[in-house]
Amino acid sequence: MNRKHTDILKTVFDKPERSDIVWKDIESLFKALGAEVTGITEGKGSRIRIYLNSVRAVFHRPHPKKETDKGAVKSVRRFLMEEELLKMEYKGYRAKVEFDDEFELFHGEVIDTRDVITFQGGSVRELKKEFKQLAIGSIGIGGISESVKCLGSSEL
Repeated sequence: MNRKHTDILKTVFDKPERSDIVWKDIESLFKALGAEVTGITEGKGSRIRIYLNSVRAVFHRPHPKKETDKGAVKSVRRFLMEEELLKMEYKGYRAKVEFDDEFELFHGEVIDTRDVITFQGGSVRELKKEFKQLAIGSIGIGGISESVKCLGSSEL
């Protein structure tokens, strides 16, 4: 996942929802996350099917304009949050991430530990920083120079 994909991801989680996101950029984000994007051939239309991990969804490409509407942005956000698609990893420790619409915050929880260890941030960058600091301090795994992997295998 490159910087453009990271920026698109942030835009998808912006509040209030934006209506100026180019749909091809969202499809590019899906592909960068490892999704399979296929057109639905039955009939003539703009429907596409997205497979990401074990999650499947159908979206409509906007037409005639290229930008998506706010409702579609909300749907993309819900899709990305299903089945814990938002995950982080740092030195073997993993965390699941959720987005809280009410407080406009990302919430993370370290998984596969006996303790309940949580962290939060207002942006992906803040969330990454908090996860590193928490892992170094609470879990004691050391080494702040390591990158945090977010959303599967992508690095931020």
